[in-house]
Amino acid sequence: MDAGPDIETPHKHHHTGSRWLDIALGVIAISISLFSAALAVQNGKAMDRMVEANSWPDVIATYQPGDAEGHALYKLSLQNNGVGPARVKTLNISYKGRPVASLHDLITQVAQDAGGVQLRRVGESGAYRVIPARQSVDILIVQEPFSSPEMVQAFLKAAPKIDTSVCYCSIFNECWTSGDDEPKPVKVCRGKGLIP
Repeated sequence: MDAGPDIETPHKHHHTGSRWLDIALGVIAISISLFSAALAVQNGKAMDRMVEANSWPDVIATYQPGDAEGHALYKLSLQNNGVGPARVKTLNISYKGRPVASLHDLITQVAQDAGGVQLRRVGESGAYRVIPARQSVDILIVQEPFSSPEMVQAFLKAAPKIDTSVCYCSIFNECWTSGDDEPKPVKVCRGKGLIP
């Protein structure tokens, strides 16, 4: 004789026999769940900060008065000492405390202050919108034979009067400005500066 289909009996919740103990165990289980969720959120934020820290750029303007062989030159560069790429938003250069409109304007002013020295070809670069980590980009190079010896000396003499500030951002749109001091965080980079 066939016993027929098995009929499932509804699952009974196990109780401890004490109402207060059952409530306490429920509260503990919910508390552990909430604590775990909060810990997961904090861990996610910490991971986000870690990723941002591993992509942090650090851009400074550098000035080089000579090359490896000891020849005089004036070289102005933007150097990214950070661990992530930098997107350069604005580059501002001032000469004797006044902003210059362009690199050509800077070259002209320095030449005029040196008694109108001869202007020959000077290396200029506008390709500095993105600077990879641990690399530098030359902005202005004044050296022989492209520039006259007088022009090189004029720039070496003018170097202390040339100030540079740059505003740059990480790939996560965190932005900083840097000049003579430590980079300062800013919400956005304002203005155009010399960016072509």
